[in-house]
Amino acid sequence: MWRIAVAFHVGPRMVIAQVYYNYFISQISKAADKSTSYILINLCYWLNLIEIAAICGVTYISNRENYPVHEKIFILFMLSSLLYMIVMIKTFNMVHKSMTEHQRLSYTIKKILFAICITSTFTLIIYFIKHRFYCHDLAFTWFALSEYVLAVSNMAFHFTITLDFPHEQLIVAKNFPTLKTD
Repeated sequence: MWRIAVAFHVGPRMVIAQVYYNYFISQISKAADKSTSYILINLCYWLNLIEIAAICGVTYISNRENYPVHEKIFILFMLSSLLYMIVMIKTFNMVHKSMTEHQRLSYTIKKILFAICITSTFTLIIYFIKHRFYCHDLAFTWFALSEYVLAVSNMAFHFTITLDFPHEQLIVAKNFPTLKTD
């Protein structure tokens, strides 16, 4: 079931990465340091795409099928995900010097979810070491719990797009009438 869910969300996630990129580029004139903002916007975009590719890899190459590859892709996912979050938070703040209520809420939620992800990552690493090298009782259970908290927090972080673009819709349709915006 998880593999199917990941397969269905990859396309929209790639579109969303492009939407954020285009939005941030359109807001760059509001940033105090435009050259740094441009670098962060590009870094944010590429880290997001790497995260998406890594979640696909870690989903479709299970630890039972090929543990060494799964482990390396999981590490890539973790690094790209956490780096994406911190770069997203920094970029969001740079292009929104004066934030609306929605933007402020989104920014605050992003920071809280990032803190939860960092905390979950540290606990995940601790319990992985306890399980893998010391065979402590319940270590794998706590590792799994940390992994679930991390997964839910990651999904919630990405779900903040609903605060960032509250009036936007992603529509995939055949023969959909074009809407004029003039």
